[in-house]
Amino acid sequence: MRRELASASARLARFELERSGSGSGDAALLDWRLRTEAMEAMRQGLELACGKDRSAPGPCPARGGRTRLSRFERARVETVLGGVSVEMARRVCRECGRSGRPRERRLDIEGSMTLSARRLASLAGSQSSYAQADELPRELSGLNFGAKRIERATRAVGDDLEAWRSEAEAAGGGVSLAREALKPGRKLCCAVDGTGVPAL
Repeated sequence: MRRELASASARLARFELERSGSGSGDAALLDWRLRTEAMEAMRQGLELACGKDRSAPGPCPARGGRTRLSRFERARVETVLGGVSVEMARRVCRECGRSGRPRERRLDIEGSMTLSARRLASLAGSQSSYAQADELPRELSGLNFGAKRIERATRAVGDDLEAWRSEAEAAGGGVSLAREALKPGRKLCCAVDGTGVPAL
C-alpha cells in the first residue's frame, strides 16, 4: 500500500514539476498543490472505505436490549482530510424505544467530527478567538470547520477535562493529569497550559 501511494505521489510530483517548469504554474506553490491533491485523493479513498454500513446490530447502549433497523442515513463527517459522506444505520431499541447510530459510536464521531478533527479544532480554538481559530485549519490544511464547530469542540474538551479532574480529586487527589493522560486508552492529553485536547 505504501509503495503504491509513493509511486502515485512521485507521478504527481513529476507532473507538477514539469508543469511548473513550462511556465504554466508557480514553482513556489508546488508543495501546496501536491499536498492539496494528495489530501483530496486520501479523502476520496476514506469516503469509499466508509461506503455502506454493513456492521452487525449491537445492543442498546442505554438498556442493553435488542435493536431493530429503522433506516439508513448519510451524514457528512469532518475529518483531518476533509468532509466525507458516511452511511450509518439508525437502530431503535425494542425495549426503551431509543434510537441511535452504532457506527457513529464505533468510529468515535461526535458533533459530526472524528476524534482527530476534534483534536485539531480544539487546538485551534485554544490559541485564539473562535472566529480567528477557524483560519488556522483552513490556512494549514484547507479545512473549513467553521467557528461554531470549533467552539463546540473546544468547549466539549474543556468539559471532559473538568469532569476528569473532578473524578481524580474525588478518588483521593494527588493525580498528575499530564501523566495519567499518557496512559493507553486515554482520549485526552494535557497540554502544558493545562488545556485538554483529544489524543490522535
